[in-house]
Amino acid sequence: MTRDEIGQAVMAAKVERGLSWQELADAVSKPVAWVVAALLGEHPLHPVDAATLAAKLGLPERATPILMTPIRGQVLTAASTDPAGRRAYEVLDSYRAG
Repeated sequence: MTRDEIGQAVMAAKVERGLSWQELADAVSKPVAWVVAALLGEHPLHPVDAATLAAKLGLPERATPILMTPIRGQVLTAASTDPAGRRAYEVLDSYRAG
């Protein structure tokens, strides 16, 4: 399964099972916005949280390690094409190098 397929499966399972984002967040004791972002790939889930949410959503076991891996890099790549975004990366790089 790809990260995109996981996102689609999350959305489908949420509807099929009648789950709210709040119920999913409550299952792992995290804020709703954080759980939504994590399930849609913006940041990784802790292994225990990934397994809990995958089970609650009825996702296959192979989805758990994928939920622990963010796809954030794709978002950052798009931002790096903007001149202001590139400048921000240069500034951050200078702090890292120094």
